[in-house]
Amino acid sequence: MEQFEVIDGKIVIRKKEHIKLPEGVDAEFMDVLNDVIKEHNEAFKGLVDR
Repeated sequence: MEQFEVIDGKIVIRKKEHIKLPEGVDAEFMDVLNDVIKEHNEAFKGLVDR
């Protein structure tokens, strides 16, 4: 499975790791969570350094 993103006007294609989620965990929720983590990664790193 591949993941497609547009970064700085360029299309980036990466292999997406397939993992089996525990029962009751929605794959779409995990995708949204992953996007949020990516978007706020620097803020999360800043919290670790406090």
